[in-house]
Amino acid sequence: MKNYEKIFEMQSKKEELFDTLNKLIDEFKTYCFVFRKPEEAKEVFAQAEEVYRRVLKKEPGNSMAFSGLISLYEDLGDLYSEIGDIEKTEETFLKALEALEEKIRKQPGDISNIRTQSEILQSLSRSLYREGESEKAGKYAEKALEILKKLPGKKPEDLDYQHDISDDFTELGELLGDLGDLEHAKECRMQEIEIYRNIHEKDPEDLVSVTNIAATLDQIGHLHAGRRETEPAKQYYEQGIEIYEKLLESDPENPEYEVGIADSFNYIGKLYDYLEPETARYYFEKALTINEKVVKMFPEGTDYREELIYTLKNLASLNIEQKQYESAIKAHERIAELHLEMVRKNPGDLEHKKALGSAFSELGLFFERAEKPELAKQQYSKAVETFRQVLQYEAEDPLTKDLLAMNLRMQITLFAREKKHNLAKEYLDLVRDYYEKLYENDPENPKNWKNLYEIQLLEGILQESMKNYGMAIERYESIFPILNKHLGSDPENLEYQEKVNIVYTQLGIVYLSTDELEKSKEAFEKALSINAKLLGKDPESPMYMGDAIATFEEYAKLLRKLDRNEEVEEYSAKSEELKKKLGEDVPEKET
Repeated sequence: MKNYEKIFEMQSKKEELFDTLNKLIDEFKTYCFVFRKPEEAKEVFAQAEEVYRRVLKKEPGNSMAFSGLISLYEDLGDLYSEIGDIEKTEETFLKALEALEEKIRKQPGDISNIRTQSEILQSLSRSLYREGESEKAGKYAEKALEILKKLPGKKPEDLDYQHDISDDFTELGELLGDLGDLEHAKECRMQEIEIYRNIHEKDPEDLVSVTNIAATLDQIGHLHAGRRETEPAKQYYEQGIEIYEKLLESDPENPEYEVGIADSFNYIGKLYDYLEPETARYYFEKALTINEKVVKMFPEGTDYREELIYTLKNLASLNIEQKQYESAIKAHERIAELHLEMVRKNPGDLEHKKALGSAFSELGLFFERAEKPELAKQQYSKAVETFRQVLQYEAEDPLTKDLLAMNLRMQITLFAREKKHNLAKEYLDLVRDYYEKLYENDPENPKNWKNLYEIQLLEGILQESMKNYGMAIERYESIFPILNKHLGSDPENLEYQEKVNIVYTQLGIVYLSTDELEKSKEAFEKALSINAKLLGKDPESPMYMGDAIATFEEYAKLLRKLDRNEEVEEYSAKSEELKKKLGEDVPEKET
């Protein structure tokens, strides 16, 4: 940075120098964010700030130096925001705003500085909102709106500029909507509409601006719908429909206008789906007619199939609410058919394949509700096979597959709770195969052995709930070699002790179920010893307290069976004491 100071002193008007410095700063910001080094960033950014300020002191009108200084503040503010240091975020953005205010006082007609001022206020507001400081965020967002409202009248002949300003109002409207400020969010949307109307007046051939008006009216409808203001929301949706219908008159073959109308019908239907189901059905079916027509007209259009699926899901949900399971099944069979078509047309796109797997799974649920277990099982098997293809596809992003495996684990837990043991087992085998393959390829990766530990534990619990106690014991016992290999049977390793404690508790429960009381007692006593050590190390840990509560309650069941009633009361009291310490009752321990 010292070298840059000297170079800028000699060549402060060279644009390439500023571009190079800005690029270096941006790369350094990324480095500091990834490696969590805000202090290093602060030091280097302070040096860069000094470079820019020296140039500006010598040449106050140097626009490149001023622009670089503001960008510097924005980058540093973004960095602090990303690492969650909200005080530094606010302090840094306010520095930028102070510099801009001074510049605007000297050059009041500079539109770019006014717009930058609004953008920084939005960034600051969004950062505060993410950190839960909604009241302060709202004040900055309102300031951004006050400033932004000054800009639409500027450069009325520059339509690109007008589009840019409308985009600014869109972003600010979304932020204000998130903040729950309906009136100001609506004001932003109305400003957008006014800009689009002016653009269309200047360029009557520009029908995109007219389409944008209809879409923005839908957004205003959403604001009212979010506050359950049904009639105002409906009125705005209907205004959007009127615009799309007029556009269709001039271009009857344009599918986007048809889809726009269908979307608005769906929005109106959603307003009534609980209050007036038949009214909702009327609008959903109007949307369905349009969506089916567009898909037939453009069979290659994936987006149009997605629109049709959205409408079918709305109808299916309505049918479920009214216990019309056959109609819901019919809608979901069509959804699965559409997903299958998209998979066939896009064989390399695994997002479509995942969506197909989910469609089969959902259809299985509907068959269950209709009390058709065999048909449900067929759909679940199709889902498993589809998901297996995704997990086995070598070219797929590992993170995507990990997220799918996590979602499937959640599904396994739900099936187990609902006593759908065979389905849970089918899904579990799929996920276990995936984790075992990852572990086989890279056994030293902590993520891999931890996933394997968790799926073995989950299978043990599932086998236990199926009363396959021998299999459950086998699964629990298979966990010890994994933990011993990667954590070592070290009494000082808290992670090892916590995981082993869970396994011993589960073994105690299984042996109690099989009336092997001595083995149950031995397993529980090992768990109790570990619980004592863990709570001794960290008596305030909610996780350790939760584990201990589960062990105490299950051990009390064994003691009751052994007629050791005084000890039953002792461990029940210990459990209640820990529950009070946690501040709430703790439900039965689940994995």
